[in-house]
Formats: sequence, structure tokens, C-alpha cells
Amino acid sequence: EMGEPGRFAAALADAEVAFGNWSGQWNEVVAGLPATAPRLRWVQLGSAGADALTPAALSSGLTFTTTAGFNAVSISEWVLGCMLMFAKGWPRLFRNQQAHGWERLPVETLVGKTVGIVGFGHIGAEVAKRARAFGCRVVATRRSFGAGGGDPLLDAAYAPSEVRRMLAESDYVVLSSALTA
Repeated sequence: EMGEPGRFAAALADAEVAFGNWSGQWNEVVAGLPATAPRLRWVQLGSAGADALTPAALSSGLTFTTTAGFNAVSISEWVLGCMLMFAKGWPRLFRNQQAHGWERLPVETLVGKTVGIVGFGHIGAEVAKRARAFGCRVVATRRSFGAGGGDPLLDAAYAPSEVRRMLAESDYVVLSSALTA
């Protein structure tokens, strides 16, 4: 239990390594760590990204590492669940069930749909694997895709400058890019 920020910072006074979920509420504590935890060298974030860290924290001299990829399978399963939810009309079916009603609804399949992934990293690759298993065409963009570059999981790879083209052909869009400018 991290408790209040002051108590947490005091607990770090002799620590060399800290692991935690450093959400926005802890930015002030993290920024002050060099002064309040002089032995601290390494901060392991509990998130895939470091977007919650302030410039002061990042320039503090501490080493920050993330858990990028740790939840990729779980998140990709959630993404496919959402795609199925939309294709099968589950929200409407649930409302009908709650109202003790029955309505014949048209449903779609995922087979043949195009899934566009913006940010083809750990999460994007896991989404691609599962989408392909459902018979989807998978396209993606990421910073390191150049002209003609790609991945065996993809039917097409686009450079960042081609994201609008990729979006135009996508039935479903998955945003799994880093939360950076």
C-alpha cells in the first residue's frame, strides 16, 4: 500500500530500486525522488509507457524502465472481444435481454474485414495474430516501417505518412501507439 505521497517518499529513503504504478498522481513524488531517495537508481514503471512522467523526472538521472509487452496478450484479447461485440451487436442484444425482449438482428462476421493497427508493437502484433485467426486482413503502420517494409503477420505495412490511406481501408482501427507527441 503506497498510502499518501509523503509516507511513500519516506519509505524510499534507503531504496536503490522502486517498482510501482506511477500514474499521474505520483508525478510530484517521482520528480522529487532524487532528493528524497538519494540511493535510488532504478524505477520500474508498472505501465507499458512512460507518458505519466514529467520532464523533471525524466531528467533526474534515474533509470526508468517500463513493462512494455507484459499485457499484450490480455489487451489483444480484449480488442478482439470488442470487435466481436460490434460485429454481433452485443450491446443491443443485452438491452433486449434486460427488457425480456427478442429481436432478430443482422450480424456481421469478422471474416474478410480489414483491421488497421496504428502502432505495430507488442500489442499490435498480438492483435494481428488473433485477427488473422478470425480471417481478417491486417494492415498496420508504425514509426519504423519504411517503404515496402513490413511483417509476416501483415497483409500491408504503411509508413506513418500513409496512415490516412491505411485508415480509409480499415473496417476496425486499433490504436496501440505510444502516448507521445
